[in-house]
Amino acid sequence: AIKLSAPYWFDKVSYHSRILASAALMGTSFLVVATFTTPSGTNPTFMHVTLQLVGVALASAQCGLGEASLLALAGLCDSARNTKNCITCFSSGTGLAGVFGFLWKYIWDEWLGFTLKQTLWMAMILVAIYAMVYVKNLWTVDVIKPPIRRDEGFELVLEEQDGIMKESSVEQDDKDDSIESDIDEQEPVQRVVDMTSLERLRLVLSLYPYMIPLFLVYAAEYTLQSGTWSAIGFPVTSLKARDEFFEYSNWMYQAGVFLSRSSGTLFTAPLYILWIMPVLQCINVVFFWVVAAQHICYSYWLLVPCFYVGLLGGAVYVNGYLRICADLPVEHREFSLSATSVAEGVGVLVADLVGLFLQSCLYERNGLDGAVVSCPI
Repeated sequence: AIKLSAPYWFDKVSYHSRILASAALMGTSFLVVATFTTPSGTNPTFMHVTLQLVGVALASAQCGLGEASLLALAGLCDSARNTKNCITCFSSGTGLAGVFGFLWKYIWDEWLGFTLKQTLWMAMILVAIYAMVYVKNLWTVDVIKPPIRRDEGFELVLEEQDGIMKESSVEQDDKDDSIESDIDEQEPVQRVVDMTSLERLRLVLSLYPYMIPLFLVYAAEYTLQSGTWSAIGFPVTSLKARDEFFEYSNWMYQAGVFLSRSSGTLFTAPLYILWIMPVLQCINVVFFWVVAAQHICYSYWLLVPCFYVGLLGGAVYVNGYLRICADLPVEHREFSLSATSVAEGVGVLVADLVGLFLQSCLYERNGLDGAVVSCPI
């Protein structure tokens, strides 16, 4: 909901407010889930489960608000410096977060024997780090709003002065070519802050070349995780074996995501490649469906294609946002980056639903119990 509505109110709320609200949501989500987590071996009450789900919803809200805001901020900084370092570093950080999250739980829960409640309480340190890093390194960037403005032969451009991002006016004929793109040389572009809600909606809809690949790759890879990887194990009849494969496959997936999301400074994929990669990810869904149903090539070598799934997913993520910065006028980049991110959430939502039915069909085929829904075929 946050990402879906973001294009219509983000420009009215400062980055300071959004990021600090994001930190508050993160801390509250940890607090709520930790407080209402019951000891192992006891049956939680309906109230406990409900409040834990509220905590999960708060974490989802934090993810939506934080990611959409920081993506836009990264694009803003890249536009100022005419680089793609900030988008790449942000993407790399999101990839590292997946690996770090698995490692955090493994160290505290599996290795040191801490409970989930204790692990979540200790994670409050991450909230403090999140807020401190923003305040220390990005607080001054918020002086830019809106980022770039054209006015009667002059153009306001972004410059860095003493570590602070500022606007300055220069004559358009004398601009440094390093901050000029082919799009910028054309007729003036309407600023997002001057658009009506209908005009903003049209701009959002025009982002489909980037939204569709993001939606497809997210839908495919999360369907793989929840639908097929959870139905693979050696042997498949062992719950422990299925849990082990699910854990190892996600480790490999997260490693692939981190690696490919860190590649943005090396190259930017052309648009047609951006569309090909989600198709390859959909082929991976078919491949793992066949493997889980027929037990073809059924061994731990499957962790290799799990790594490949992560590579594709991460590549679409970083290249999709880099293409926005490369293809769109500077005035629209900040808005478009946050608006496009809604495709990820929709993809995950669709994958959660499809994955339930896919898993139930594979469970039925393998004679397993525990499916939440019934196989429709």
